[in-house]
Amino acid sequence: MMRTVTQSDSYSIFRFWQTEKRNEKEPVEAAMPPKWLSWWIFAGRVAAKNDTPELVKELARIHKNLAAARKRGDRDALLKANFAFHFALYSAAHMPYLLFLIENLWVQTASYLTFMYQPPFPGLAGEHPHSAIIAALKRHDVDKVVGEIRRDIEAHGEILMKTLRDRGIIV
Repeated sequence: MMRTVTQSDSYSIFRFWQTEKRNEKEPVEAAMPPKWLSWWIFAGRVAAKNDTPELVKELARIHKNLAAARKRGDRDALLKANFAFHFALYSAAHMPYLLFLIENLWVQTASYLTFMYQPPFPGLAGEHPHSAIIAALKRHDVDKVVGEIRRDIEAHGEILMKTLRDRGIIV
């Protein structure tokens, strides 16, 4: 059920962004400015506090589809599953205005993912961030959820930027 965005929602987003900016060390080169990353992190933090067994099951199902798509080398299915995973998580924050902002930013940046996701698909060392997010939600570990969202977006952002530089698309 969607709820109406209130002034306190907007204020919460603003205050969280200010706090994140003060706590950031040197910005990590990524596919999006650090301010944008703060919106994803805030949505993830709120969603983690609102998590339910149904959300965990849904995220696990989506991630299983993502892993199968990766194994098949199916880029389109992988990208759709990645989108579905992130937006199932962020939707659990029940902040439609924030979700609208994130979705618009995703639309602006996601087209570049097709450059990065060419078989063999890039991966991160260690446990996949989505698996770690699911495990953290099961433990109600909000800080781990936030850390894994950050790791997922920053590390894949670095891979994306390297891919775009290597292909001469950016300098």
